[in-house]
Amino acid sequence: MGENDYVRLDYYAQSIKDGRLLGSTWPEGKAKAGQLRSQLIGRLGGPQSILPPKVAAAVIGKPVGSRIEVQGPSEKILDQKGATSTDNGLKGGQVWVVDVVNSVQVKEGSEDKAQSVVPDPGMPSIESKAGKPTSIKIPKGEKSPGKLKVQRLRAGHGPEVKTGDALVLHYMASQWNGKPIGSSWQQKDPVSLQVGTGSVMKGIDEALIGRKVGDRLTLVIPPAMTAGSAPKNAKSEALVFVVDLLARL
Repeated sequence: MGENDYVRLDYYAQSIKDGRLLGSTWPEGKAKAGQLRSQLIGRLGGPQSILPPKVAAAVIGKPVGSRIEVQGPSEKILDQKGATSTDNGLKGGQVWVVDVVNSVQVKEGSEDKAQSVVPDPGMPSIESKAGKPTSIKIPKGEKSPGKLKVQRLRAGHGPEVKTGDALVLHYMASQWNGKPIGSSWQQKDPVSLQVGTGSVMKGIDEALIGRKVGDRLTLVIPPAMTAGSAPKNAKSEALVFVVDLLARL
């Protein structure tokens, strides 16, 4: 497992001094059968690492299925910016236990080189260059939809996305008024998330579960399904996403 691989992890972190829980993906108490929970999803290397530097360094290179324990002074485990939400454990030492659940390498360059797909009635059109989406065009005069809409722009042939899966994807997003929100294609950096655990907006969950890795989709998510993730000036409007499902882990 390399530092640029996308990984799926469970972890438990505790203060050595007083035994306080600093963070965990495991549920407190007795877990219910089939209970879903949010896990750590992302990369270990670089500024976007999902673990503190010392912990990440200990995990890199270990195979899937490994359990790693790391302990030491907090100032050596955490970076100067406080890479995690465990700042309440800065005094004294910390101990981390990490389970490597899965990992995947994501290769770029698999973009669709075909011509743009004609949008369904009332759906935005997607402009692309060299197979990569560059802009979202909202149909003139079309009111902001009140229901979730999904159009498949390219059929994938990978595994089906199921509840609880972690995904690596590219996206581009805009408000229904056409104002851009962001693009991982532009940043040249795919994002990762977990569906079905309440960690992403409801519209993303419903739109992606049941799809296949390799799909390219246009999503129109109504305000009621953005769960507070929409920009403050767009609470009454739908959000539009173009999504490439790159990998499941």
